[in-house]
Amino acid sequence: MNEKDQGDAARSAATTSGRYVDDVVAPLRGASAVRRPVRELSYPVSHLRSGRGALFTTPVLAFAALFAILQIAVTGATAEDLQLFVEANRNQIYLGEPVVLTVRVAGADQGVDPDLSAISKAGVRLLGSHSDSRVSVVVVNGRMTREAFTGRTFAYEIVPAETGKFKAGPIEMKAGGRTLRSDGPVIEVLGIEKQDDVILEIAPSRDSLLPDESFQVRFTVLLRIPDGASVDPILPAEPPQLLVPFLEQAIADGLEGQDMREVLGQRVTGDPRRPGFLINNYTIQPDPFDFGSMFEMDLREKPAKFLLDRREVVRNGRRYYEYGIQLTYTARQEGTFTFGPAQFKGKLVTKVEAGADVGVRPVFAVGPARVVRVIPPPEEGRPASYIGVFGSNLTVEASLDSQTCNVGDPLQFTLALKGHVNFANAFPPALGEIPAFSSSFRVYDDTVSSKQSGQSRTYRYTIRPTTVGTLEVPSIEIAYFDSVGRAYRTIRTQPIPVHVRASVAMADSMIVSAATNRLSITTASEDVIVTAPVTMVPAGASPGALFPGPWVLALLCSGPVAYGLVAGGSFLCRIAPGAKRRRRRQQAAGIATAALRHIESQIAGDPAGAASTIYEVIAEFIAARCDLASTSLTPSDLGHRLAAAGIASGDDTGFMKAAERCFNVAFSGTSAEPEQVSQDCRTIGDCLARVDVETGVEAA
Repeated sequence: MNEKDQGDAARSAATTSGRYVDDVVAPLRGASAVRRPVRELSYPVSHLRSGRGALFTTPVLAFAALFAILQIAVTGATAEDLQLFVEANRNQIYLGEPVVLTVRVAGADQGVDPDLSAISKAGVRLLGSHSDSRVSVVVVNGRMTREAFTGRTFAYEIVPAETGKFKAGPIEMKAGGRTLRSDGPVIEVLGIEKQDDVILEIAPSRDSLLPDESFQVRFTVLLRIPDGASVDPILPAEPPQLLVPFLEQAIADGLEGQDMREVLGQRVTGDPRRPGFLINNYTIQPDPFDFGSMFEMDLREKPAKFLLDRREVVRNGRRYYEYGIQLTYTARQEGTFTFGPAQFKGKLVTKVEAGADVGVRPVFAVGPARVVRVIPPPEEGRPASYIGVFGSNLTVEASLDSQTCNVGDPLQFTLALKGHVNFANAFPPALGEIPAFSSSFRVYDDTVSSKQSGQSRTYRYTIRPTTVGTLEVPSIEIAYFDSVGRAYRTIRTQPIPVHVRASVAMADSMIVSAATNRLSITTASEDVIVTAPVTMVPAGASPGALFPGPWVLALLCSGPVAYGLVAGGSFLCRIAPGAKRRRRRQQAAGIATAALRHIESQIAGDPAGAASTIYEVIAEFIAARCDLASTSLTPSDLGHRLAAAGIASGDDTGFMKAAERCFNVAFSGTSAEPEQVSQDCRTIGDCLARVDVETGVEAA
């Protein structure tokens, strides 16, 4: 059996071998955990803006710069600047799931169009593109410097049509007279069993949105109700395992979400009679003062069982129980966020008959992942005065530090913006590019200072009037994207009048003395010393005790003693779990060896049950040696765990094949040959002995 069919819960193997497991394997058991899928990374994209040219002071430099600009305009970009980057948001998917392919072009923004026609055996759909051109702003001591970058980002949705290794490429792009090529990433597509007894769904409320907007993600599990029954189709004593990556406490960078401890903590149940689900690797510590667990000898952490909201629905004419949970997120950064895939592993009740046992079968199901894209405002209809701000109710106010000055005097011009908007990608308006402004004022755009405080941002410019008379600082137009109305809005400042006088030249003879408006400070040249009064008595000094009294001494010693007790208790609490894990590792080899010997004597009577229990022994031993809380491990998991620990036995082909055969017996319910099971038992025993030597008692 390959890895795609090994996803059902390993604990389902205990069904046919419970009489062995409880006797010889139970001492190895720890808290249950599951493989945690790798959380996908998101790739935030900034609002971008092209830079402006430099000022040339000599005709030679101006001619050289003009020639370079014309050359770039003709060729598009130099060979060093033009680059193509391709990446996928996931490297492993299940058949039918989409993968988001991001194509980034560096060095060109317009006239670029990636060619994905060479991708075969898959559906390809363009999700959208946006400009990646920007001016990065760095403020040092209130002064701002800029670096320009040009690029564009494309997003495609690809759905492979076959299982196996899928190559998302090659991808070609023509720009600037050149053809760039990328082989594209390789994605592993896994197949799953086709069934309709268990359906997993992940449904985001929105597929794309802007930063600072909220959305919901609902996760549902649909379990088919057996004909003629009206009870939950899961066994209370053997709850199925759900693997849902986004139900972890950690949230992807760029998102804000609910506290998962609070969300799931309200759904935990300790009632063994109520059907529920195990979720990821969450565990619970039994309460020693709880009446239900008062007589339990094992007070170690156990898998936590959760109750999800339930209702009855009909799909395709069949009755299902729908179990669900809904989460709310707020996007704070641009990027692509993946939710899922979700997995179901466990037993499902498929038949209920009066006077007969219920029919149960193991099921492995996968819910396809869904993608939510946080994108910048649309390029279509974007005004030239857009400054990278989006939100609602933006206002702007302009002011001057003085409305009377001489020609060439520096003036401080301030733009104050306020509103319920996102300033993360905002950039200051380029006043020097406004003809009505540059005709009467010289603007120093590269020295703009920026300051943000809460929901406001202030830009401060230095400008100088170039003509005499009554001038007017023109109205400044600023555009932003209204996230409520889903459209661009334009606001304007009020004009400001300025009276500019001619400059007056000052001769040296007009300067008669130094400045007289400076404050002078005179300090005393002599120090004054005041002596404190002293009182003398004829009796002289009074003798004092060298040591304090017993009560004072006891009070002084009580603090260190209490601190020592608290520190000692804290130290014992810290080392207790470590000692417990070491004891578990030390006893693992002896328990596993005794278990295999006991199983070997029972193979002739029940080879299928023996094979299933052999796999339980393997999983328990590896979990104890590698210090894992869970024993729900597939054969692929065992190999990965041994290889990750640097143990050569993890590559032992004979061991892996024997473990997979034992695992398949429990999964498929097929018969097993006693001779083959006996040989597998010996092979696994020899391998576990080698693992025992290679790991040692302190392996992790």
